[in-house]
Parts: sequence; structure tokens; C-alpha cells
Amino acid sequence: MFHQGSILLTVVVSIVASLPDPLNLAKLPEIPSITKPTPLPKTDAKIPKAPQGILKRIAVKVNRPVSLQDLERRMNRLEAVLKLDGMIQVVGDKMIASSGKEVDFAASNSTCNYVGGRIATPMNEAENSAVLEFAKKYNRYVYLGMREGPIPGKFNYLNGVPAVYTHWRKGEPSGRGTEGCVEMYTDGQWNDKACNQQRLTVCEL
Repeated sequence: MFHQGSILLTVVVSIVASLPDPLNLAKLPEIPSITKPTPLPKTDAKIPKAPQGILKRIAVKVNRPVSLQDLERRMNRLEAVLKLDGMIQVVGDKMIASSGKEVDFAASNSTCNYVGGRIATPMNEAENSAVLEFAKKYNRYVYLGMREGPIPGKFNYLNGVPAVYTHWRKGEPSGRGTEGCVEMYTDGQWNDKACNQQRLTVCEL
């Protein structure tokens, strides 16, 4: 009896061992090990502080969340303060400002590009008057965003498009190929001038 049972058990085990894996499970991929994030490098850079006087006048608070409406309202108040202080002029969708520094044309243009704008380029009388405010404030001549084109005496904007608005002083431009830039006098009139002179930087944004 025991002998027969052993034979029967051996046969059952052999049959089970020969059967395919009923679940047919694929081998699961290994879980990748989690590594610690690389810490950011330390820096000594400091965030510049805004002038306290202006912050007080626009009542900026940073101890609560700021909504888009709050941000827009504060920006409008800041713009109003800057206009009141004569730091900017706003004409249409242009904001015109000056660094108060005198440099040559290339440096002036680079400064304006660096802050996301371009050298002041009056397109109408209102914009010309806005630039004039800085010429009078600093009592300095101002370079404008135009250069002489291939035809002597014909000036284009910096993108190559011919100027559509001008305010030349009588008899100007007179350089005829020798004075490739445009300056504004302190009365708002224009003159063609060499590009290597020191003139007030005025930008539009």
C-alpha cells in the first residue's frame, strides 16, 4: 500500500512539474534606485532693493498673496509715481526713460537693448515732445534711433525702413554722408551728427 502511494505521488509530481506556468507572468522590471537631488550651488548674488521712498508711496506689501488685479493696480501706481518724478514719459503704448548718462550712439543703443527696449525713435509730434522733456531736463542733446541710408541725406530707422516722421532744423540734414546719426537739440529740432559724440541716452520701451 505504501509502495503504491509513493509511485502515485511520484507520477503526480512529475506531471505537475511538466505543466507550463499557468500564470505565464513576465518578469517585472527592476525599480530604479532613488538618488538624492544635487544641491544647488551657493551664490553670493544679492537682490537689489528698490528705493524705499517709492515703495512707501505705492504702499507695496509682500506679506500676503498678490492677485493679478492687485499687481496691475500697483504697477499703475508705480508708473504714476515715476511720471510724477519726471523719471518716465508715457505716450500711447510707449514708455520713454533716460539713464541720465552721455555716451556715443553705439553705447546708447546697446544700453536700450540691454533693458529690453530701443533707442528713442519719435514717430510723431507727441513722441518727439516726450523725448524733448529729457533733453530739457538734463540740458543735453539726445541721439535718436535713425541712421543715414545709402542715399546721402536720407535717414532710416534702425530696421532699415525710411523715416516717416522728421523734425529737422532748417537747413538740415547737411552732412551729406559725413554725419550718419541724428541728434535732438534742446528745442526739439533735429540735426544730423557724427555717431561718435557724447549724447544723452534716452530709451523707449
